[in-house]
Amino acid sequence: MDPQPTARSLALVLVLILAGCRGREGDDDVGVDAAMTHIDAPPPATPISVSINFDDLHGNVTVATQYPSVTFSSDPGKAIKAMSGALGFGSSPPTFICAYDCDASTFLAFARPVSGIKLNAVGVNDTGKVADVRVFVGGALAATESIVGLGHSGTPVHVDLSTYENVTRLEIVNVTDAGGIGMDDFAFVTH
Repeated sequence: MDPQPTARSLALVLVLILAGCRGREGDDDVGVDAAMTHIDAPPPATPISVSINFDDLHGNVTVATQYPSVTFSSDPGKAIKAMSGALGFGSSPPTFICAYDCDASTFLAFARPVSGIKLNAVGVNDTGKVADVRVFVGGALAATESIVGLGHSGTPVHVDLSTYENVTRLEIVNVTDAGGIGMDDFAFVTH
């Protein structure tokens, strides 16, 4: 047992001292309530920069909960797979992720709110809008951004969502690229 007092035990002592003051004429119990609220509040989170490039995974592995800061999923009955062959797509080789046949939705549910999101869409063959990215802030849809293809599958399309704060979920949907698209090189900051 650690002999050093913790912040929680010191706060409890403070509550007990303040509680001893209850019942006196003219006292209000605001101090006790505030102390109790402080005890129950979670500690503030330290921001952590996260980079995920999937290069620690082998090809054809289902990607879901391998990374503690985010859970990956797709449409019902479809899975996110790690794919080998990123060398020809201009992203970090050797692995990227792809939903089903690279034409299904990719969902990211963050364990804690994040900001500073950037990623690469890879293998994009078409020009113009090839997919939508739905950005959820605090659990609610905040915006939908387009992924715009450059017409060259060897050039990754950089998707910069860094203007959004407290993002809890991303949905990459409505994929229309003729060859489908993959994703690689996710970067964000957890809070």
